[in-house]
Amino acid sequence: MNSYRIAFWTSSNSWKNVSADFGCAVHGFANSRQWANPQEPLTGVWDESLQGTVASGNYDSVLKTLSSLAFKPRICIVFFSKPTGIESFIDRLIQIMPGVQLIGGGAAIADGQTVGELMPPGEDVTLLAVEEGNFELESLNIFDKNDLAIEIKKTSSRDFEQLRVLPGGEWQSALDFFHRLQTSLGLELSNFEAVTFCDKDDRNIHFSIAGNSLHAGANLPDDDKLFLRSVSNNHVEGRVANFMSDKRALIFGCAGIRSLIKNPIFTGHNSLVGFMFGELVMLNHTPMFGNLMLAKLKVK
Repeated sequence: MNSYRIAFWTSSNSWKNVSADFGCAVHGFANSRQWANPQEPLTGVWDESLQGTVASGNYDSVLKTLSSLAFKPRICIVFFSKPTGIESFIDRLIQIMPGVQLIGGGAAIADGQTVGELMPPGEDVTLLAVEEGNFELESLNIFDKNDLAIEIKKTSSRDFEQLRVLPGGEWQSALDFFHRLQTSLGLELSNFEAVTFCDKDDRNIHFSIAGNSLHAGANLPDDDKLFLRSVSNNHVEGRVANFMSDKRALIFGCAGIRSLIKNPIFTGHNSLVGFMFGELVMLNHTPMFGNLMLAKLKVK
């Protein structure tokens, strides 16, 4: 068993310049003294160390390592290099370790790159299985839930072109509907961060345009049901600041949420937050990959 220090570095930096043992590139980070923008080549190191085992590689090799561990992890911190295959990896990991708690997210991918940087480097994933320590996990959805519910017609696990408002609405263009929604809320048509949809577990999903489809940043729900979520600018920074105020915490926030923050926000003492390309959150005692959320590991 080894001791690991965890770091976040901006995607304009490199893991080769980082003095730590485990981490990933992020779309900006913050601690109690610093608000680092993505364009600044900076590094933040968490002022805690964790005891455990690290596995890095492709999805299959990391799962093979986990299946032979001599201990059941108290928690696993997981970073992904790319957006594909994440949900399948989580499902397979849960089969190996039923009840395991996960936290982490997707490494930020810089302009000109196809994958995000991991430490130690891995094709798909790097994972720290923490053996010792007393921790508490929390997640936060800063968005307000509305009454509007829709049903979608998926064209892939992350795309849909048609939706209907429930109950009993007519099928219509998902893209046209979303643009009308943005306009009704006074948003620019490029703003996919202040309004979004969640599933029945309150897992948010970020959307973008792909041809005639709405493209999701995480897998769409199996039941094809989504629920409207939105947040006003007046609420974003206060809700995020409150969540980041804990001491001795490692926090994962979405890059989309960071884009809504206009003023620097600092963490509590000995805490570090990195802004990810998708987050692992625990909802209903189950690890899920989502977007536009925050997750936190606190040392007790």
